[in-house]
Amino acid sequence: MKEDSCNATGNHSEAFAQYGLMRDALNKTGRKIYFDLCGWSSWYAPAGSTLGNAWRVGYDVNNWGGVLNNAISVDKSLAQYAGPGGFNDIDALIGTSAHTAVHLTETQSRTQFNLWVMLSAQLIIGGSILNLNAFDLTTYTNKKMIAINQDVLGKQGSLQMQYTQKSINPYDPSIQQIWLKQLSGGKYALAFVNTTNSSSMPASFSAAARADASAQLALAPCNSSDPAQQWNVSAADPATGDVTVSTFADTGGNVYKPTQLHCLEINACNYDPGSKVDTHYTCKKLPAKGSKDKCAANMAWKLSKGSALSAAFDASLCLEVMGGGSLGTCDGSKAQAWARKGQQLESGTGFGCLSNGAPGGDAPTVLSFNVEGLGWKIATFTDMWSGKAVTAASISSQVSRGDGVSQVFLLSKKS
Repeated sequence: MKEDSCNATGNHSEAFAQYGLMRDALNKTGRKIYFDLCGWSSWYAPAGSTLGNAWRVGYDVNNWGGVLNNAISVDKSLAQYAGPGGFNDIDALIGTSAHTAVHLTETQSRTQFNLWVMLSAQLIIGGSILNLNAFDLTTYTNKKMIAINQDVLGKQGSLQMQYTQKSINPYDPSIQQIWLKQLSGGKYALAFVNTTNSSSMPASFSAAARADASAQLALAPCNSSDPAQQWNVSAADPATGDVTVSTFADTGGNVYKPTQLHCLEINACNYDPGSKVDTHYTCKKLPAKGSKDKCAANMAWKLSKGSALSAAFDASLCLEVMGGGSLGTCDGSKAQAWARKGQQLESGTGFGCLSNGAPGGDAPTVLSFNVEGLGWKIATFTDMWSGKAVTAASISSQVSRGDGVSQVFLLSKKS
């Protein structure tokens, strides 16, 4: 059963109480009923498992941009809330039939299915099963992929690496990703994804077209001479301990005037896991002690001894930059650790330094994964679509440029 929330309250406690009424009513029937609550927001995730079996964490997915922006970019920060009996809902699968209201290309549709499998998302077909074409039928009946999605361990896959290039259309991002999902029996699933497309922005593109892309946070190979990697962490406010984190320039080489520095900002004053963080606006003053204005505090941060940057208004949320800047529940992970090296902020992930804007230029042509990171020496990598298997210490992708192409492998330890 799915319960929508059209015209419902945005107050968290009231919304939880309202969904709780339906949960309790369903439980009183004594029947096993799958309850999916649809609130279209990531703030349902921390409480989701107390309310139902699935909870929508983003807006509707009606096209390729929706797959990347309304689903993947939100859910990548919510893996800790998914588990047996309760999962993050990122909407339905979109097929390729031109006879349906919405459809994707074959490459995009197959990659959406691959990502939904990796993210332990519910596999609901968002079209008429009476009109499935041969390609969609092949996609949705791959039993080995469905087994990965339905694995009894119930672990949602996590984003291991993302490269990003500037894109003319931010809603059509150019990214390359590596995903890893832990499975029962000591196995793992591995996915490579490449959305590089015609809207990718060459390094020489005009400064005007770079404006929005240059506000997006990214990790780039550490380069102390790159102005886009130079950050100023202000002195702590003596009354509150809050700091601002400002950038000196964007990746287009535009150095900001001292009076117009841009600061890390929590978008729309939205303090929820998965909420976006970028540098689109110029810095503002820190809020006064005792202020309860969450928008006055959306550029205010606290720098912990463990090198995490937590939101001053809600210290349970920390900055993460994996596929763009976002808030995640503070958990002490490497993705939330930042080492100050001069004016650079190096990520604890080892993937580079914080950059104001995605690097320009071409995407990497090869993505690779080595099982040494799992504590293994050798593994068997089985392609979940071709069935081909290789035994090696690492695997490199064959996802060349183009339209969201992807690969999924099952990893079994050999030594």
